[in-house]
Amino acid sequence: QGVATDARWRFTQANSSYDLCATYPPLLIVPAALSDARLKEGSRWRSKRRVPVLTWYDRASGAALIRASQPKSGITGAHVDDAALLHVRP
Repeated sequence: QGVATDARWRFTQANSSYDLCATYPPLLIVPAALSDARLKEGSRWRSKRRVPVLTWYDRASGAALIRASQPKSGITGAHVDDAALLHVRP
């Protein structure tokens, strides 16, 4: 995809044992500014623990498609760890 040379993204093995998300592959591409610790914290507040990951990237324009599941929200709204996942800029 050309993402390997784009410093805004990084590969992570945070899901290497499928502990982060059972339905995601072991190798994920996430914004470089998003740490593995933040991924793990934020996954607790997402349906099926599906955190935002890169699913499509256009090398020419740098446009990206990032997908995740719906947040789990309670009576107080979104959790701070979940909100932090969505406010990272690649």
